[in-house]
Amino acid sequence: MHRVNGLHVRAYTDVAELRRRLRALAGCLGIAPAERARLVLAVTDAVRAALQSGQRLSVSVSLADHARPPALHVELTGGGEWPATAPGSLPMQTQRTSDGLVISLPLAALPAGVDLTAAWKETPPPEHAAIEEELRAALDLAERRREQLVQVTEELEQTNRGTVALYVELEQRDEQLRQAHRKVFRELEDALRPPPPEVTGVELAVHYLPAQEDAPTGGDLYDWIVLPDGQLHVTVVDVMGHGVTSTRDALNVTHAVRILALEGHGLDTLIARANALLETQNPELFATVVVVRLDPKTGTVHIANGGHPPVLHLLQDREARYLEAKGRPLGYPAAGSDEVRTERLAPGDVLLLYTDGLVESTRDILVGLERLAKTARQSAALATAELPGAIVRAILGEHGHRDDTLALALRWTPDRPAGGADSGAQGS
Repeated sequence: MHRVNGLHVRAYTDVAELRRRLRALAGCLGIAPAERARLVLAVTDAVRAALQSGQRLSVSVSLADHARPPALHVELTGGGEWPATAPGSLPMQTQRTSDGLVISLPLAALPAGVDLTAAWKETPPPEHAAIEEELRAALDLAERRREQLVQVTEELEQTNRGTVALYVELEQRDEQLRQAHRKVFRELEDALRPPPPEVTGVELAVHYLPAQEDAPTGGDLYDWIVLPDGQLHVTVVDVMGHGVTSTRDALNVTHAVRILALEGHGLDTLIARANALLETQNPELFATVVVVRLDPKTGTVHIANGGHPPVLHLLQDREARYLEAKGRPLGYPAAGSDEVRTERLAPGDVLLLYTDGLVESTRDILVGLERLAKTARQSAALATAELPGAIVRAILGEHGHRDDTLALALRWTPDRPAGGADSGAQGS
């Protein structure tokens, strides 16, 4: 190092005297009491063990300008084994040398014209007064640090409150967006699903449950109209997939079936003709479909099926049976219904049309069909408007659901006036 000036004191043996001399030197150099206390404490900790054991130390004190800021260096040598705590735990910058330690104290500036020898010999203040001054300085520093900590804590609390308020506001906005999102989809869904026709002697109700609450549209769709000959025509479609794309495909299927029905095509060819009409527009389409026609005057029902789960016939005596009609889905080779099943309803009988989400919740279709029949029998006494929703909730409330689910109930009531419907009821 480049020394401005230096002082070398040999054979120092008195810790108390060494502290007094360091304080005198610090006073001449204008070192603040708090920094002076750190210097004295660091030197004391470093040499105490050596001096108390009777060893003799060499002390060198120097001012150096080799670094910025400049520094006061106290070099201690000849102490033999230095304490294990030095230099890591000393309250000053400390560096080991080959035979001792160098304790360094950065200075704000190099004092001009300081004679270290004279400063070292200055009469130090009484130790108790110096210690009191250093203690006050330490307490003042601790108080400033405490005030800074209080200020930082208050700022942190304000920041945290602001952050929490921001999170709350963002969550409120997210919830508003979710509600608006659900409202838009509900309105879209209501627009897609046709209102029930007024048919004397027939009660109609439907319940639809989306796979995801935030995306209520899907590939499960229905259509019901009264044909020119007075028969009630009901179609239920299940298109592969979810979301808006599958909804569009389901709409295409129901519209094609409706147009063909209004043109007078019979059930024996209706599904095959719809497939031929649609496959040129969408060769990737895959959908199951079931079509039911009911004569409200006689209770005669005709069923055509294109790969869809069978219609459930719930009899007035609460017996339940499935009305099978074999066929292949739209999008399959030779799509269409292989047969048209004809049945005669008794007054009060119910036909339940549904999609596979209602019977595949256990991934075993046979178990699902058994559960549906059992649940329908248990719910048979309910009003028609309540029946589909009750069945869906009873089955999926217990086993959960992973797919769009639709249930449509048709009850023949020839002794009653035209019935209503619960079109598009939601919920689980």
